[in-house]
Amino acid sequence: TSLEKHLHTHIVIGARGTGLLTMGNRRIVVEPMDVVYLQPLEVHQLHNETREPFGFLCIVDHERDRPMKP
Repeated sequence: TSLEKHLHTHIVIGARGTGLLTMGNRRIVVEPMDVVYLQPLEVHQLHNETREPFGFLCIVDHERDRPMKP
């Protein structure tokens, strides 16, 4: 994903493969069934550094803002 932030909270759930979530200066490995909570305005980016497909779900409020560049 692009490096972005939002005004709303954001929950990421790993669904397939292994990916990396960059949150500020932290890098977190996300695997299937992992759940990560992102606070409002927390700069983040999801990416895959392997050849295996990486899938994830993003849970957000229906009334949410569009992504903002940091």
